[in-house]
Amino acid sequence: MKAVDVRVHGTVQGVYYRTAARAEGVRLGLRGWVRNVSDGTVTLRLQGNPAAVDVMLGWCRVGPPAARVDWLVSPGSARCAGRLAGCERRCARRGLE
Repeated sequence: MKAVDVRVHGTVQGVYYRTAARAEGVRLGLRGWVRNVSDGTVTLRLQGNPAAVDVMLGWCRVGPPAARVDWLVSPGSARCAGRLAGCERRCARRGLE
């Protein structure tokens, strides 16, 4: 199992990035979550089959049709603290990021 954290920069809020990312994650059999961040980015936690995670990272570099991804930051593997329950679309955390 592979787990990664990803931060996506560009025009990625208000363009259905989270909804489309969740659908793609479910299609690939991944677990995790996606949410907007107050600085205008989107952050994801992905967990699953290493090949599927890599495919999802490729999708994140492009996103849905209305998005414009400028760059992606994935600092490496995330610490895997147990198996995540599913693939969720989350609301933004206020004031924490």
